[in-house]
Amino acid sequence: MSIMLKDYLEESCISTLTLGQIQNKPKKPRPPQQIAFEGYRQTLRRRMTERGDNSLTDRDLIEFVLFRLMPRADTRPIAKALLDRFGSIAEILGAPPVMLVDIPGITQVVAQDIHALLLLAQRYLKGGIGKGPSLSSWKNLIDYCRATVSFGERRQLHAIFLNRHYRLIKDECQQVGTVDYVTIYPREIVRRALELSASYVVLASYCPWNNPLPSQAEIRSTNLVKKAAGPFDILLADHILIGKNGHFSMRAERLI
Repeated sequence: MSIMLKDYLEESCISTLTLGQIQNKPKKPRPPQQIAFEGYRQTLRRRMTERGDNSLTDRDLIEFVLFRLMPRADTRPIAKALLDRFGSIAEILGAPPVMLVDIPGITQVVAQDIHALLLLAQRYLKGGIGKGPSLSSWKNLIDYCRATVSFGERRQLHAIFLNRHYRLIKDECQQVGTVDYVTIYPREIVRRALELSASYVVLASYCPWNNPLPSQAEIRSTNLVKKAAGPFDILLADHILIGKNGHFSMRAERLI
């Protein structure tokens, strides 16, 4: 019995010693690179606190988002690669996840999280339009159109339906076309406006090039929408083409 007790006590001492060694084990030093980018993150946070939101560049804001999505990664080269590839924050948020994962360091999970930010922005803008006169502010309408259309490699056509108080009823992607052209179906747009009891329609097209300009066919089709909607007291308020570096309003250019 005494031998068994002795063995037990010896085992306990060994276990206690081992546990103590584990508890007192020094932490593994962090790599210098990790210390550097963590310090940079603190610098950005301090700059925003002390100098305000406008002190941050587009790249800074992208890095702020990536801080949380990729807490253990150096997000600086990733943010730069995103801007180099897509050109702007709007295009990064609007890019399909399948395109985002082409950037080294962006996983499928991170791509989905970035896409969720676009959905959040769209719903924020929809909420603002739903509560106030959207068309009374030209800037808000353009911002909404830029957030609504999804940036990619092909043309897209959205129809934004408003009630008589210029409040949003619904916006829908009507067509996805080719790189150069998207088909406009006037009858389908008017039919949908009647279903939703809309008083106004705004068409928004995404053009995957820098300076969007409508083709003659698009101008004709847009005017056919206006003509078809007229007898039902539905006004085609505008057709706005959204490009990478700007926009084009058919109404402002007196094409409708």
